[in-house]
Amino acid sequence: MNVLLKRREARFYLGDSQAKQFFVWHEFAESGETGGADLEAEVITVTPGEFDQLLAAAPAEIEDSPRDPSDTAVIIYTSGTTGTPKGAELTHENLLANSLRGVTELIDQTEHDVNLGALPLFHSYGQTSGMNGTIRAGGCLTLMHRFEPGKALEIIERDRVTILDGVPTMFHALLNHPEREKYDVSTVRVCCSGGAPNPVEVMRAFERAFGCVILEGYGLTESTAVASFNHVDRET
Repeated sequence: MNVLLKRREARFYLGDSQAKQFFVWHEFAESGETGGADLEAEVITVTPGEFDQLLAAAPAEIEDSPRDPSDTAVIIYTSGTTGTPKGAELTHENLLANSLRGVTELIDQTEHDVNLGALPLFHSYGQTSGMNGTIRAGGCLTLMHRFEPGKALEIIERDRVTILDGVPTMFHALLNHPEREKYDVSTVRVCCSGGAPNPVEVMRAFERAFGCVILEGYGLTESTAVASFNHVDRET
């Protein structure tokens, strides 16, 4: 869930999904605790150091819990632009299939790739293309607390990022950053653009400046993010 949700919004998400436990990052504990308290959901505050001890003290499970590929793995809520947000129930097979065929195979992602994690992981795009795709390939996801073009360029150079997932405004901001040319971005080989149509002139200028290819795609929460995408080996 988005950490910036208000009490009313958090209460709706928790109540609609019938959540029994609610993990809240310590910096947002107040809004999380009030939202969870309204529904008597157990609120567990995640504080670095303390949460580690909580996990270590929990009894160990010897075996994995049984599950079927058609079982619900996550519930991701739509934006709710035309009404109340809808909870899209995505199965284990949805996540596995989309992260493999919709991401790793599409861009030839391997364990040697480093993906810039600048998209929110509570959103289907960041969760599938960023987190699940990278885990599936065995690669590295280098995370940003919040996207800022200058910091992103610094991380690209520092961690030798090879894959960049983003939305059009992010590519525009990176391309037009006043100090872009002082950073080494030569390791970037492929970028995925979604969320909205990306102007052709922005994509072409970005590809020239960064020496990479941008693949544009379309998706939605209900399709586990990726519905259709351009291919690396085809003209876009």
